[in-house]
Amino acid sequence: MEPAFQRGDILFLWNRDSQANVGDIVVYEIQGKPIPIVHRVLREHHNSEKQFLLTKGDNNAVDDLGLYAKKQSYLNQKTDLVGTVKGYLPMLGYVTILISENVYFKYGLLGLMGITSLLSD
Repeated sequence: MEPAFQRGDILFLWNRDSQANVGDIVVYEIQGKPIPIVHRVLREHHNSEKQFLLTKGDNNAVDDLGLYAKKQSYLNQKTDLVGTVKGYLPMLGYVTILISENVYFKYGLLGLMGITSLLSD
């Protein structure tokens, strides 16, 4: 969710079961899609015991209604939210990105670990 967070930032999430407020940055999953989305809460409303949220990315012109599952107008706080962002570490996630996306780096790191373990005895 640029400009607040960049690719490679590690996010710290908290309070999956607590209420989200307008302006909070939340992580949610859409039914049938494996990748979580990080966006800001634009609007919220309550229906009996449930909280429903409408989100929007900071750099997006429109809200996330087009991203939600068919016939879904709001996110259900209990079922769709993964958590609320409470902090982050910039660029630390690039280590995992390099390992998962670069085969040469992955095998080089494994080789270095193997050589190190052989030489340490």
